[in-house]
Amino acid sequence: MSDEYDFTSSSVEEEVVDAKVIISPNPSNGIYQLKMNLDRNANFGFEISDISGKTIFSQPQSMKVGSISEQINLSSFSNGTYILKIMLNNTNSIYKLIKQ
Repeated sequence: MSDEYDFTSSSVEEEVVDAKVIISPNPSNGIYQLKMNLDRNANFGFEISDISGKTIFSQPQSMKVGSISEQINLSSFSNGTYILKIMLNNTNSIYKLIKQ
């Protein structure tokens, strides 16, 4: 007795970037520190939106590698919840920023 199997092979080559994201302090009075360490070249950018979805700040994507440290200043905005979207290559990650 023999078993027959059909195999379909596909290969997708994709650069996977490991990045640990630190946002501190959160909640804060409006000044945040965004820190990341990228293990390889990556297209990095971020934007901040208010709770209604209106973009209030945008940093265009550019190639980065290694340690990234960005200060986010929301001190001139009202207290509340803001959305931080980090764009890393073709992946978006969403974080909540709370301003008190």
